[in-house]
Amino acid sequence: MIPVYTEETIHSELKSIRSAYPDATHHCYAWRIHPEQIREFAQDDGEPSGSAGLPILNRLRSYSLINTLGIVVRYYGGTKLGKSGLVKAYSHGIDLTMENAPLMPVRAYYTFTICYPYDESKLLEHLFDAFNVRERKVHYTDAVAGEYVCPAGVSDDFESRLLQLEWIGVTVKRGTITYLSGE
Repeated sequence: MIPVYTEETIHSELKSIRSAYPDATHHCYAWRIHPEQIREFAQDDGEPSGSAGLPILNRLRSYSLINTLGIVVRYYGGTKLGKSGLVKAYSHGIDLTMENAPLMPVRAYYTFTICYPYDESKLLEHLFDAFNVRERKVHYTDAVAGEYVCPAGVSDDFESRLLQLEWIGVTVKRGTITYLSGE
């Protein structure tokens, strides 16, 4: 299981796995991304249709995994398993991985672009702590300017508090919703 957020990341991770195991007979996988509007895909990689990728995808669904790439690398050992045997083997491979996989919940956050004077840093840091706001990118020039994320459930209150600070030079612009793993 590999955490992924975009199709570009998925392709990059698949390329990495394929180069790590170039002599494997099959690199079967499935992925699910975008919690708000789930997109998913399964690939049998030469196995009989529906015998590898779909069982992996079904296990991802049954565990309610999102932003996840499940991949099973298989070396053919000379014994034909048949379609039902392959389904069991690929499903079991994901189950074994899940026994030890550290799961992280995916939560909705709103992005905010915030700019404030240096001398208001303590006040803003206190506000960030109170609303569990995470820093993403910050630039220090004549003021502090950055992108931050705030949990969606408290984003309206956070924005309201920031707007009350405009008189001391704080500017805020709400961005889009994003989904992040973590606490």
